[in-house]
Amino acid sequence: GTADRAGIWELSEDKKLPFSSLEYMGQVTAAYLVFSSPDGIVLVDQHAAHERVLFERLRKVSMDEKVVSQSLLIPELVSLPIHDFALLMELSGVLEDVGIEVEPYGGSTVVIKSIPAALPGGIEPKALLLDVVEEISKTGKSRRIKEVKDEIFKILSCRGAIKANHKLTESEVENLCKDLDSTPFASTCPHGRPTYIQLNIIDLEKMFKRR
Repeated sequence: GTADRAGIWELSEDKKLPFSSLEYMGQVTAAYLVFSSPDGIVLVDQHAAHERVLFERLRKVSMDEKVVSQSLLIPELVSLPIHDFALLMELSGVLEDVGIEVEPYGGSTVVIKSIPAALPGGIEPKALLLDVVEEISKTGKSRRIKEVKDEIFKILSCRGAIKANHKLTESEVENLCKDLDSTPFASTCPHGRPTYIQLNIIDLEKMFKRR
């Protein structure tokens, strides 16, 4: 085929899909969104797509200012190994910049006072912080601050994104499409997985052995 029909993986940002103009057909296994396009069909991984939206939203805000945080109604206590506690305290300023406020509470215990306001409800602050601590422990603080922040944003966006097995309303799908339209690098999630796959008419005809 031609360069335009190079295969089913249409992931180039130069050919970014206008998601809002696609015709929504439905949801498969409460995980994938199906759209009809002028060229064929588009399958969207709802978790990966929302993950990219949240990641870019957090990243954009952090470039200009601190990420807005939301105070927890009930602050959460988390006990940590001494090494992780020390590392967390050293990077408390970075955490505050990304919207996570923690304070020492005695011994190697910290109290989580706030998390990023951009994250949807239902997030478990303790699980979120433990994921962040694990990532920082693996990478160490030797990396540049921007890289550390990006790793934290990946965790935040993964935790905050729409999960598989979650049925979306049409208005939620519409909002996700609008967000994708205004999000750079919308073709992959922050971890590099595709957010969508496009099957053009030639791909479909080959599958049905019409070609």
